This record gives sequence, C-alpha cells and structure tokens, in this order.
Amino acid sequence: MPRFFVGQPIISGKKIEITKAEFESLRSARDSVVGLLRFENLYHVLFGSISEFERHILEATFQDSYRSFEAYQSHFELQIYFDRLRAEANVKMLALLSAARAYHDQRNQALGMVSGFEPKSVNDHFREEYDSSFNYRIFEALRNYSQHANLPIQSVSLSGDNLWSSSHPKADSPSIHRATIKPLIPIKELLADKAFKAPVSKELQGAEHLKLDARALARSYLASIAKRHLEVTESLGTARDEARDLMSDYMDRFLGEFAGRDVEHFSVWADDVDTKTWIGSTLTNKLERYQEAKKRHISIRRGYVSSEITEDAKVLLSEFDDVWVR
Repeated sequence: MPRFFVGQPIISGKKIEITKAEFESLRSARDSVVGLLRFENLYHVLFGSISEFERHILEATFQDSYRSFEAYQSHFELQIYFDRLRAEANVKMLALLSAARAYHDQRNQALGMVSGFEPKSVNDHFREEYDSSFNYRIFEALRNYSQHANLPIQSVSLSGDNLWSSSHPKADSPSIHRATIKPLIPIKELLADKAFKAPVSKELQGAEHLKLDARALARSYLASIAKRHLEVTESLGTARDEARDLMSDYMDRFLGEFAGRDVEHFSVWADDVDTKTWIGSTLTNKLERYQEAKKRHISIRRGYVSSEITEDAKVLLSEFDDVWVR
C-alpha cells in the first residue's frame, strides 16, 4: 500500500503523512491553480504581441521623423522604403494574429484542469463579445484571411503635421509637429477575397473606399478579450479560492508541526511514485498578480503613448517660446 505525504522533500526532508483522499484533493487543487495560470499565460502572450506591435509602430514613427529624405530621392528607393515598413508591420501583425488564435484554441484545454469548468459557459462569454462588437468580428475574420489568403497590412500611411496653438496659424505662433504612421488594411481587398468571412463582408459593404487602421483594431480586440477574460476568471473564482485555501491549510499545518521553517518547495507526493507535485504559495501568489493586471486593459482604446512636451507648473522650459506646450 502506498503512503502519501505533504512537506519539503528537497530542503528539509520534513513531511506529514496524509490520506489518499487528502492527497488527491491537494493534487486536484494544484491542477486548478495551474490551469488558471495557463489561461493567464495565454493572455500574457496575446498582450505581449499587441505590445510588440505598438512598440514597433512607435519606433518606426520616430525613425521616420528624423530620416534624411535625400536618402530616398528616387521613386524606386522610396518604394523600397515603404515595402520594408509594410513587411515589418506584417511580421508584428501576424505574430499578434497567431497569438490570438493560440488563445482561443488552447483556453479550454487550460481551463479543463480547473474544478467545475464548463466549456459551454466559457465559450458563451466570447460568443457574446463576437455578437456585440463589430471590431471583434472584423479581427476574427482577419485571422482566417491572413492565414489562408493574404498578408493583412497592404499599405502604410506616413504623415507629419504642424499643429498650431491658434486656429489661424501664423509663421511666428507656437506650434508642434506630429508624426504618425498608420498600418492600413484596405477594405476593398478584403471584400474581393472569399477567404474573408461572408457575414462580416456584408457588414463592410458600402465602405470599399475606406481602410481599416490595424492599431485601432488591435486595441479594440484586446479590450474585448480583457473584458471577457475577466468574466471567465470571476466565474471560476470559487474554484480558485477553494484551491488556494486548501493548499494554504496544509502549509499552515506543516508550519504548526515544524515551527520556524518556511514553506518553499512545498510538495505533495506518494512514496511509490518518484514525481513530486509542487504546491507552494508562489503558484497562488502569481495567479492573483496576473489576474489583477489586466483590469486596465479594458480601457486601452482610449490610450496612446507620446513623447510630447506637456505643460507642468513644476518644470522650467527655457527656449520653448515657439513650441505649443499643451
């Protein structure tokens, strides 16, 4: 008959014998936490891909603002420059679309480890978002289109605008120069390809002369995912809390019997199996940190990052009389 233990097999060798039912309950609790962590990791990969896409646009914008136009005097050289901008933007966009696919394809597999998980309930959250958000539907259709038909970003728009402090600009009045790069997706090309989902195509009818801004789509999509992801984690909050409390109870019991020792490398195991299952508090601490982080992402549509000099009563700005400091 195998015997079951919980304790520190590596650091101290101290252990407490437990029943088979206790062993299985602890293993199940640990699986719930690991499944939720896997779900969080899928989200982090998606958020990281969007961050990389945004970071690339920022860097490309900065470099374009200070590039020498003499280096691109010929039409050929200018075309090469735009080809490179498109290719680099597509590299980042395809990584983002792949991360989105991984998130949806793997989320139920990860959450299948969680006690009380119901696939239909989780799927319903994202189906509701699909039904309610036009941008979400476009992005989902774009995933399939980019995989089977064409690269998503087909044009890049560069602009450098003077913004004046007055509605009637004068050469000597304060102004700022704003540089922008827009990675664009022509709607006309999407509608011309059968790989783009027909229901979404119908919604875009009449907008053939317009283009989609990939930045706006990515931000809107992340906001949608963040909202629904939080709903799912909240719906599984009872399983999370019960798993955390159970593991914590056994760590407290261990500390009660072996006073003065910490619970690093805390594990549960059977003596007839060499593998030990770690159930340390780091698992639940990481989960709480990760689940809290994404609440701000719901409002990401509203945000933008800028290096603009802004007004601050505590900052001295000398020789800035010709700059519009807002």
